[in-house]
Amino acid sequence: MTEADGTIVAEPLATVENKLSPRAVGWLLVALFSALGILEHYLFAEANGAVLKEGGLIDPDSYMRVLKIMDLYHGAGWYDTVTPKLGAPEGLSLHWTRPIDVMILIPALIAHLLGADVGRAVYWIGAGFSSLCHILACLAVAWAARPLWPTPGHRFAAVILLTNAAAFGYGTFGRADHHTLLLLLTALMLGAMLRASIGGIPIETQRRWAGLGGAFAGCGVWISPEFMVPIVPVIATIGLFWIDAPLDAKGTEEKPRDWASLGAAFSLAMAAVVAIAVPIEQPPAHWLQPEYDKVSLPYLVLALIWAAVFFAAQRIRGGFWTRIAGGMVLGAAGGALLLAIFPNLLFGPLSVDARLKRDFLDTIQEMQPLWPTSIAGFQAFLPMVGQSIAGAILLPFAFRRWRGERRWAGLLIAMTFGFLWIGAMMHARLGVEFAPTPAIICAGFFALAETRLRGKSRLLRTPALVAIGIALTCAPLLSSLAFPAKPSGENCHVHQLADWLNAAHPGIGAAPIVMTDDISYSAELAFRTDYRFVAGPYHRNPQAIFDTIDAMTDGGTDNAKAILDRRQVSLVIRCGDVIIPRLYDPNVINFYTKLGGRGDLPGWLTPLQLPPALAKHFKVYEVNGR
Repeated sequence: MTEADGTIVAEPLATVENKLSPRAVGWLLVALFSALGILEHYLFAEANGAVLKEGGLIDPDSYMRVLKIMDLYHGAGWYDTVTPKLGAPEGLSLHWTRPIDVMILIPALIAHLLGADVGRAVYWIGAGFSSLCHILACLAVAWAARPLWPTPGHRFAAVILLTNAAAFGYGTFGRADHHTLLLLLTALMLGAMLRASIGGIPIETQRRWAGLGGAFAGCGVWISPEFMVPIVPVIATIGLFWIDAPLDAKGTEEKPRDWASLGAAFSLAMAAVVAIAVPIEQPPAHWLQPEYDKVSLPYLVLALIWAAVFFAAQRIRGGFWTRIAGGMVLGAAGGALLLAIFPNLLFGPLSVDARLKRDFLDTIQEMQPLWPTSIAGFQAFLPMVGQSIAGAILLPFAFRRWRGERRWAGLLIAMTFGFLWIGAMMHARLGVEFAPTPAIICAGFFALAETRLRGKSRLLRTPALVAIGIALTCAPLLSSLAFPAKPSGENCHVHQLADWLNAAHPGIGAAPIVMTDDISYSAELAFRTDYRFVAGPYHRNPQAIFDTIDAMTDGGTDNAKAILDRRQVSLVIRCGDVIIPRLYDPNVINFYTKLGGRGDLPGWLTPLQLPPALAKHFKVYEVNGR
């Protein structure tokens, strides 16, 4: 602003604020939040060092995802799910679907047109994929919270999700996997269904929102059938709303609300997406074959049965008790039909061999219950559940605000919150799909505080809102500092071992087969070397896992030798930094302990000379003649 004499003076802040439209302020906040999210992930990646300094990735799935994408780039068939690098010699069939491969490969090809190497572009784009999905999920959850909380309180849901321990852990830079994409789709599905649940809007609009929610649900199942976990409470809640509709309309001249049409719209949209996904992911010969760990016919039939049940429910006339009876009959009939056709669908991806569950799934940390079994377990437990406890405390106060047309949306988020909280307690990895629900609810703390403090002095209002923000975001993470730090020990230096294998290249042939004592680091070695490996941490090749365990626990050596011969193994690797409980017994001398230097090695196995720095961590043996 310029005075008459030419002097430039600053405009009052209120004038500047008035010149910014609400839409402009919203986009400015989106930009600032995105910058904050990128900075948070970068700082964590810089401190961790695994990706930026060592050129690695965070977990085995990330390495296998990059290998799978590169196989596709180098000419592997679209329907070819087998990677030759693991499960040697026959290869490993992975149950992952193609959308993430395409989301990473297409930007990598664009980068290649600009001069980048395809392999490095796939690596870096894959490394940033989960972080990007995490930031987008934060923005989506703020949008999802909008029907329940007034502006600007709903935007605080984004900050809460950004600092959620489960969401941030799976969104870490260096994870090229699907978990935070499911997080994003969960937030979008909930946002659409909360809008569909709002009363007082035309039924056509409600159906459109429900159809959009079903489309997001179908996309989630396409990525992983694990997405059925957040879908089930949404469908169940719509069914309960349909039963309760006559009671809700009692005493008014309105007709009971048509919840069944919303359930039908959701189910049909989900079925449509799954119907598109099946021929994309399955060759024609497999269209009618059930695969419970991958999008396939059972999930299409499930959505169609749901749609049929809701269409039938629309034709039931009568009051509350009539609907309870009718709903029980329809639900029982639909469930019986589904289980008669696909009896193992109830267990989904967990429908596996009993031994595989005992020897493999039960050893995976993310598949374990979240409940702490030791003092040290509270370090992981408190950050994971801190926001959910805050959400549970807020719910009674929130329902006072969710009266009238918003009460159904409030009940929907509360039901989903409770169901997914139980799921996360049973399996820690489900904390990712659970994370949007406490974020949506906890945004109310900020909204309620902002309303309560409106008109108060900035000296009071600003510190109070900042304190609430810190309590909801940082307090759950900082709570773990109250417990003693976990003892730090050496880890298997896989990168250095890979460098030595590439330089010395022991074994005969271009791609010798290797058996590792710990199947968790074979994927990284497969990524960094040309070797093939017997087993990896994947349930679709259980025999490779069983063979590794049986060889390592062989009290003699004859069975181990037979397994190594059948698998055409050239090298056996033992990492001395980690003891694997299921392989080690202090009272038994087996093949595993012999590889560690305790007991006599069989004559058909020759130890290889390693550099002193590497020999402190690994022992590598060559099977004579291979």
